[in-house]
Amino acid sequence: MRILILLLCVFPVYADYICEVHESDSQCAARYGQDNVVYIEDVFKFSSGSGVRISDSLVITAAHVTEKMMPLFDGLEPEYHIESNEGIDISLYRVEFREESEYADIIEKMPTLGTVVYALGYPGAIDYTMTSGYWMGSSVEGEPYTGYHSAQIYPGSSGGALVTIVQGKRFREVKLVGLTNWGAVHDGHVTHMGWVVKSEYILRFLEEINDQADR
Repeated sequence: MRILILLLCVFPVYADYICEVHESDSQCAARYGQDNVVYIEDVFKFSSGSGVRISDSLVITAAHVTEKMMPLFDGLEPEYHIESNEGIDISLYRVEFREESEYADIIEKMPTLGTVVYALGYPGAIDYTMTSGYWMGSSVEGEPYTGYHSAQIYPGSSGGALVTIVQGKRFREVKLVGLTNWGAVHDGHVTHMGWVVKSEYILRFLEEINDQADR
């Protein structure tokens, strides 16, 4: 039964999230977040975090956000938890949202150093927020799945989106660079950086789920 369910819902079909001509890059990124970044809270109100819609019924988030909670996604109970990989800090859920949207491609090639990025989420269980900064490259040795950036994130931002705007052949498009997971304080040290699960590892995670379903 589980294999059948996975075949029906993964791999999601991505569509380009197009910026309007009149929008600045930051306005476009903010609109994407308003459409696709969700507030995750524990049903008992003990903790909260963020997640990213990657289809009309799939949400990815940081595994540490939901591992000790019964999560609600924008107030909705998930249909079920599909899979987690605690090693790279990512989880996938199926949630039946009431509204459809368009979804950003998960970028395959990481941005060059100094590319402007936007962190989108719900820090501190407050309203949706956006911060901006620059892509700063790969993380420390031993954690190849992470990258870091200078867009500030805080407790509650975890599981949110890090995006950049890319000029396509005709339109500017939002691209998902990764899932935010640590920042402000990391390993007991105050930092001015945020960490993410890089897009290539998100894609691998989704591909592995499909490979398992095909067996």
